[in-house]
Amino acid sequence: MPARELDAGNTASCCALQPINTLCSLRFSFGSVILESKEAPPSDFPNPISTCGKLFTGGTFVELVRAGGSARPSLLLWDGHQQVVGDVVEFRGQRYKPRTIHETILHELKLPSRVGSFGSVRELLADICKLLNKFIGLSEKFTALIGRFVLATWLVDAMQTAPRILILGRDTVRARQLLQLLHCVCRRALPIAAVSTAGFCSLPSGMRFTLLLSESNISAELSNLLDTALRRDSPILRVGELRDLFGAQAILSEVGFDPKTVAAASIQVPCLPGGQRLPVLDHATQASLVEEYQPKMLAFRLSHHTEACATNYDASKLAIPLQELAIGLATATPGDTGLQHELLTLLQEENSEIESANWVDLNTVIIEAILVHCREAKMESVYVGGIAEMAEKILEGRGEGRKLDPGEVGRRIKTLGFSTEARDARGVKLRLTTTVCVRVHELAHQCNVPGVHECECRNVRHVGQID
Repeated sequence: MPARELDAGNTASCCALQPINTLCSLRFSFGSVILESKEAPPSDFPNPISTCGKLFTGGTFVELVRAGGSARPSLLLWDGHQQVVGDVVEFRGQRYKPRTIHETILHELKLPSRVGSFGSVRELLADICKLLNKFIGLSEKFTALIGRFVLATWLVDAMQTAPRILILGRDTVRARQLLQLLHCVCRRALPIAAVSTAGFCSLPSGMRFTLLLSESNISAELSNLLDTALRRDSPILRVGELRDLFGAQAILSEVGFDPKTVAAASIQVPCLPGGQRLPVLDHATQASLVEEYQPKMLAFRLSHHTEACATNYDASKLAIPLQELAIGLATATPGDTGLQHELLTLLQEENSEIESANWVDLNTVIIEAILVHCREAKMESVYVGGIAEMAEKILEGRGEGRKLDPGEVGRRIKTLGFSTEARDARGVKLRLTTTVCVRVHELAHQCNVPGVHECECRNVRHVGQID
């Protein structure tokens, strides 16, 4: 059910949205608000638990907000119909208070002041895309992808893998304005620059920040940490403590990205000089956007989180490196299959580039070489040297003339899950057993090896189906 703002006549909302006396905490059972003196709390009442937000069974949320222009955050309690804001809130006999966050981080966080209203998911996405088009002026494709990224930041805890955008190009004014706009509309967006690995790991755990990183040189170690932080339930161990840094990321690099240190499965957004003059995104405009969009986005999160958790998007038509990204972006538009289907078109160019690179990927070519030998009906085994020779011929046919070391090929064969026999006078042998044939066909289908669908070998009619 869409979230909605409360009527001014609702007693609970009127109490909740008024500034709360700092000597009082808020006790709330839906339908009533009780102010209680902190100087004399009941002896049997539990101490408040510090939190940056919670989701309870049944769809009740506790969220960080900044109400009444306060510099310090409060907590909003929402049951799907009513919102109550306080320094301390109570639900099911337990009290909660805002988690202590360093003031420098608090200063950068743009938090909603209340639950607003937004219409449908499609209307909200169109609204965000209109905003992006006005202030950034990118192509329709990138505007649509970034719009979905913005929605995804508000539902990121419903995903297994968070989305990431990589911003590059010579138009640094446009690129930095994009980060500023994302700061206004994304959930808990945190801009940082020139971050070290130790600095990254010092961020508050479990906050689900949308990281807005400006970094001219990303080291391999920092890249590994950033990649890990895109995956839910992958805590990072630092100084004897597990850090949960899961969240979406937008990374700006003025010198580009090294494909060896940055994963390919990201939305790569080129910011090139376009000639048009962009509207100024000054502090007053940013404050206005925060006040307008943060409540809308919070309403979107509260009303569609459960549906997002149940999203089951089939990304099998895309290359494997893009599948997790596509699933995350599909989760960002829960319930709208039309918007989800559009992802196949929006990611078509990236998909073609990955498939083209896959044709000369060494692992793919080795799998293809083994597949060729599996389909030779009279061959029961093949030497690793023969696989290397076949792989060289495949690469040569695709314009990649290079020599392959049989030792390296043998190591990769083992990495792919095949067991070779002990070396004999002619070298190391791979027996083409039924198990090996099934395994290589499975890998060929997973890696979309060229020609994999044309025929099967003597042991395999279809993947997993043995003669």
